Amino acid sequence: MVGHTKIRRLVSLFASVCSFVCMASAQAEDAAAPIYETIVKADRDAFVSRKDEGASVAVITRNRTARSGETMEQLVSELPGVAVTRYGGIGALATVSVRGSTPNQVQVYVDDIPLNLATGGGVDLGFIPVFSMQRLEFFKGSSPVAFGSSGMGGVMSVSTQTPDHNSVHGSLGAGSWGDQRLAVSGSYAGARVRAFAAVSAMRWDGNFTYANNNGTAFDVTDDVTTIRGNNDLSQQDVVTRVVFPLGEQRTLSLAASLTDRDQGVPGGRLRQSQQARLGLGRQTAQVVYNSAGDLGANSRIHANIYVLHMSQRFRDLLGEVAIAPTDSTDQHWAVGNTWRLHRAFNETFRLRGVLDFRHEQFSPNDAQKQTPSGPPGTRTFGAVGLEPSLWFARSRVEITPSARLEVSRDVLTSRNMFTNEPSASAPHTSFYPVLRASITQHPSDNVGLRVNVGRYVRAPSTTERYGNTGFIVPNPAIDPERGLNMDVGARFSFERKAFGLCADSALFASWVEDLIQFQLSGQGQARASNVGDARVGGAEAAVSATIFGHLRLFTQATYTRAIDTSGVASRDGNQLPLRPRARAYTRPELINVPLGMGLQAGLYSDLDYTAGNYIDPANLQQIPARLLWGAGAQVAHPPSGVRAVLSATNLTNASIFDLTGFPLPGRAVFMTLEWSHVSSPPITTL
Repeated sequence: MVGHTKIRRLVSLFASVCSFVCMASAQAEDAAAPIYETIVKADRDAFVSRKDEGASVAVITRNRTARSGETMEQLVSELPGVAVTRYGGIGALATVSVRGSTPNQVQVYVDDIPLNLATGGGVDLGFIPVFSMQRLEFFKGSSPVAFGSSGMGGVMSVSTQTPDHNSVHGSLGAGSWGDQRLAVSGSYAGARVRAFAAVSAMRWDGNFTYANNNGTAFDVTDDVTTIRGNNDLSQQDVVTRVVFPLGEQRTLSLAASLTDRDQGVPGGRLRQSQQARLGLGRQTAQVVYNSAGDLGANSRIHANIYVLHMSQRFRDLLGEVAIAPTDSTDQHWAVGNTWRLHRAFNETFRLRGVLDFRHEQFSPNDAQKQTPSGPPGTRTFGAVGLEPSLWFARSRVEITPSARLEVSRDVLTSRNMFTNEPSASAPHTSFYPVLRASITQHPSDNVGLRVNVGRYVRAPSTTERYGNTGFIVPNPAIDPERGLNMDVGARFSFERKAFGLCADSALFASWVEDLIQFQLSGQGQARASNVGDARVGGAEAAVSATIFGHLRLFTQATYTRAIDTSGVASRDGNQLPLRPRARAYTRPELINVPLGMGLQAGLYSDLDYTAGNYIDPANLQQIPARLLWGAGAQVAHPPSGVRAVLSATNLTNASIFDLTGFPLPGRAVFMTLEWSHVSSPPITTL
């Protein structure tokens, strides 16, 4: 009932947004035909970053045939060099690995707000909404100085839509296992103020069927088909942005977002839970100042002040999922300020800089035990970085070294087991230098070559260092993970009237020292330790092509060899867990095919291949290889702005999982109806 009440309230808000944007759009003098804004990849700049042209990057923009029911983890998993681990269906935890990294080694930003928390665990991709997204840049192996925090594995940066035209867009969708989605967005671009708002809601019953072997892998006589229970989900998302132009050279914007989710926690496939629930919430607010010219000619300033609040409530009063009855509520606050500065002094020399500050406060609590479920405390983080760049016009070579110093200070509060009085631990301060160098060379306008080398550090999370009051025990002496990354790559683009081609390829390698892993004790507890080193190497390639304006192809393939070099006999020389050696994805599609009477059609099919890999360091528990097939079609009427989209995934109904005990859905079908209206052409923004 609570979920339905929230949806009814959101429907009223949708109507208000539609009315506001429609009235604003009607005032525009220059009418334009409706356009569709749907998430796509493999456009002309699919392999070039706005923040760092020398980086090895994959870009998702808005320019392809729509696919109904898309999620962030689904989009990201199709990129070269990226592997996503999912713990279930829609809304379940989904983490990302890049070129053999761990999820903790990947930094995730949404509108320049870092989502990685001091408590660790990686960022849940399923908790990042897709509907309001405008652009995603995935930096692989290297971290541009524009971001205050570096990532050993890379950086994922998501940007939501900006109000650069008058438009309104709405969608209504439904699919397998009770999937229901509703979303509306609107944008107004006036002379004195610009505004954007997006609201979306979804529900999912999640009662799909899966093969259950009852824990006997070699005895098929007791295999049954089981319905996944307590797997429902309800989520609401709101994104707003207001931009105030301050003349031609400056803007001030205010933005806020809210995401709220309630879901069941089904447990493992052998022992499903009946009542365990998880509630997640995230709220952000930020003030952003952009300018051109404040530091002189050819200069830019980007200043971002933000507040982030995340909450998590886990109720398992029967101990169905946790090792004991649990009713925990975790609160996490972060306040930060990031300054990005850029100045081009002449055609040869330019300088970038970053100043970053963030203060986090986290407070876990378990109502069942009347005590904290982990140590509350704070982490204060600061970074300063410089990145000069030299351009040699005659040889068309650009050399870009960068240096960044990251500082973190942790203060944890524990409680005396006899008096229950709080006591603060001694502050732990760490200094981490981060170095990177990039060299690019352009033999011609259509060809670009690059080399990147970087030295990165990942500080232990507070959970890894200080543990919690139950399952994880502390290890204050744990060292940070350190790594050396490098890649050599090339980009190529070609365009004629009837044909366009963009391609990118890279060889990559990394050497990681002092890898952090949790090790189980005989008492059933875990302790984070530096267990050794790893060596990663591989190759990736991606191609995007368009023929005659109606046929488009995107394809990518990645080979990753991630080897444990710890020297421990049980795992030395083995493949690191959850790092598949081969990944490939291909998607041919027909777009904008005229049908007459103003109608256009689109059609696509995709294949997603993942090689077998392991879930344990000893390589005893293997995940089989899989090939997933999907397809879809759309019919649109551009004059009216109406479009219908039908998509299907896992058409062969293959039984799949990323982790043993966490089955993924089989065949699924999704249908979406959309309406778009744009009444003014886009305006130029800073």
